[in-house]
Amino acid sequence: MATNRWMMACGLLMLLLPPSGVYADAPPIPDVAAPYADTRQDTLLDIEVRDGGAGVTRMTASVGDRGVGLVRVCGQACSWVGRLDLRGIAKGPQTLLVKAEDASGGTSEAAQPFFLVPQPYVLVSPTPGTSITGETVQAQVTPYSYNLEPSDLAIEGELLTPEGESLAAFSGQGSIDKSIGLPPSAGAELHYRVNVYDAARNVLSEQLHRLYREPAGALEEKGRVPGEIVDYDESRILYRTEAGDLLLRQEGGGPDPVVFPARLGWPGFAALTPQGAAVLASGFESGSFYTWSEGKLSLVREGTGERGEARGGYVFYDEGDGVHRTVFDTSTGLARTFDGSIYREAALEEDGGLLYVSSGSIARLRPDGTVQPVADGVGEASGLAADGEKVLFASDRRLLQAAGGTVSELTAGLPGGAAAHRAYETRSGWTAYLEEAAGSLRAVLLPPEGAPVTAELPFAQAEIAGLGTDGTLYLRGNGRLWRWGPEAEAPREVSSDRGTLKALGDQWHKALGDTLFLVRGTAGGLAGPQWPAGGALSAPEIGHDAAVLQWQPAATGPAGPQGYTRADEQPGSAGDRVTAAVYGGGRGIAEYRIYRDGVLAGTVGGRENRFRAEGLKPATTYRFAVEARDAAGRVSTGNPSLSVTTAVYAPPQEQPLSLVRRTGAVAKGSVLELQVRAPQAESLYGFFVKLKYDPSRFKLMSSSLDSAFGKESADAVLGRRGSGGSALFTGVKLGRVPGAGGEDLGLLTLKFVALQPGEGQFLLQPGSQLMDGSGRPQVLKEPASLNVTVSGGGA
Repeated sequence: MATNRWMMACGLLMLLLPPSGVYADAPPIPDVAAPYADTRQDTLLDIEVRDGGAGVTRMTASVGDRGVGLVRVCGQACSWVGRLDLRGIAKGPQTLLVKAEDASGGTSEAAQPFFLVPQPYVLVSPTPGTSITGETVQAQVTPYSYNLEPSDLAIEGELLTPEGESLAAFSGQGSIDKSIGLPPSAGAELHYRVNVYDAARNVLSEQLHRLYREPAGALEEKGRVPGEIVDYDESRILYRTEAGDLLLRQEGGGPDPVVFPARLGWPGFAALTPQGAAVLASGFESGSFYTWSEGKLSLVREGTGERGEARGGYVFYDEGDGVHRTVFDTSTGLARTFDGSIYREAALEEDGGLLYVSSGSIARLRPDGTVQPVADGVGEASGLAADGEKVLFASDRRLLQAAGGTVSELTAGLPGGAAAHRAYETRSGWTAYLEEAAGSLRAVLLPPEGAPVTAELPFAQAEIAGLGTDGTLYLRGNGRLWRWGPEAEAPREVSSDRGTLKALGDQWHKALGDTLFLVRGTAGGLAGPQWPAGGALSAPEIGHDAAVLQWQPAATGPAGPQGYTRADEQPGSAGDRVTAAVYGGGRGIAEYRIYRDGVLAGTVGGRENRFRAEGLKPATTYRFAVEARDAAGRVSTGNPSLSVTTAVYAPPQEQPLSLVRRTGAVAKGSVLELQVRAPQAESLYGFFVKLKYDPSRFKLMSSSLDSAFGKESADAVLGRRGSGGSALFTGVKLGRVPGAGGEDLGLLTLKFVALQPGEGQFLLQPGSQLMDGSGRPQVLKEPASLNVTVSGGGA
């Protein structure tokens, strides 16, 4: 027994040992230059921290649960800057926490108190650029800092078409949180107007901004950001906030770092690069070119123009004189500047070379400075588009192709005003273009080998939105986005034509406002999977945090009384009446995708017809839908859906640890006493507690063992470690003494001082545990929380 207790004590105390590297030198404490301490600040908090050097690789700032990654800007001196939007946070004393981190993981923090005294404003949701994927808009309007009673504030709102036609209206007093249904006439773009009046009908605030409407359909929501998406790739989203700052959302979480603060200028051009991002910002007289990488913003060039283009790791931009242009290599920092007066047109290529037209010829300027002729005698050629050695260009309404030293005409019927990448495109051996013939418009697709494929377009004007490596062609026309491919008879409607379309690997994505979507399905000649007549989605099992969904199998190919074939049937022999068309090439249903409130919740194989949806909230209604996808990537339409309301939560069995408050009302500057207790304990010899709290609102002053567990340094020992709102405690009984036991046993007493008013949370984290004399643990599986409100009074 004594050996077990000794090993238990050692094991618990080992939990307090810091990870490797903790004792290395920490970076200098951040020197906050702005805001000044104890000053009045508005809702947009500009932050500046003087650069302390010493290998700081990351700097973050936060107020409460609002955080941002600062960017290092270097001119004559370096500093870390950023901006926090504090709208919605209660006015009064607040604390800015700045955290510096070095390459070894060492950290240091600084706190800067200030007073949030905002000018009157109105917080409106949805915010500008929001994409609406459902049939309702959740209108939320809350005025702040007006010295009026809520009953004296009248709110009127309206959803309108871009032409000003009213779609829906709402009104209220004080604040509004209403679900507004969208009528069938609502289009792809909405205007959202909100006015706030006082009792005398004076206008206190007036807002009008644009929203986007994009019902789910062929789009799957991949992510949202608090701003408008500017550029994106497989793992990053670059976006612009309402205040004009550029921020970066990255996989892996953490505060979104500032890429470019708006106070340096307006970022007219911005793009992601393999190393980070590139920005052309316009100032009062001229522009400036910046690059951002690993938290550092570098000024590369002042006196630039506003036009830029990025491909691969290169940026092609205008100089401020309007004549010269520069290619900048973001990986090496090398720049090559050219006299733009010697060519009519130039296009940046993936390797940093230039494809250009000069004196009636097309040539390539390689990155090493050599020139490769492409075509001579092309006259007023324009609109260059290249795929390897193949180059497309336009001359009047003719589309020509230069390849292998020869020039051939593809069509003489380009639409008027045709431009590269809009009227024609080339990629991975495929060529696509638009052609006017016999008074109609058609799309032409030339495969790498074989005969051309054409499709008559059901609209008079169109432009190419994208060309895939498999020949899938996306078109914009009649306000919609269409998909067509070499196996399809006609283009199929995908979504609205708003937003930017981009192929990432073998999948297409679309960015619209604040939302990044995955475009589901691919082009093809066969219909997508079909649901049987009356096919239903049901929920045979519903709990408080999960529900089991079940559906009838879908079929590939055209559905009907004779042709319907279930996904769980196998293709028959040549003598059977089962055709390849029914199975989509003999491959059947590949998977089912289950959506919860329009967002993908999970997938199951094509032979499954059940799915367990987990992580649901008690007594909450969810809308589920199931979509079938065949092996060719085609998706079903008219998908079955179902509303599910979860059960009321039944409290679980009592946890081994609890957190209780020992003092009454808490004011700023007063002491708060908490106690960690064991509701039921028997032969208890040790405990391990993991605690989290808000260090901007509370400061830990002392910790001690409760006498019911043991007396420190006599028959028990207490170990402590913590910083930055996290604390670990280990208590172990020593010697040949009986284990502690009883109901509601006190273990640990903690005393905090309240730093600022507001509500804060203390959290006992999962992994906290009790141990008996044999070393058997009782582990806390769910967090135990305690909320404490601090008033503004006190000493």
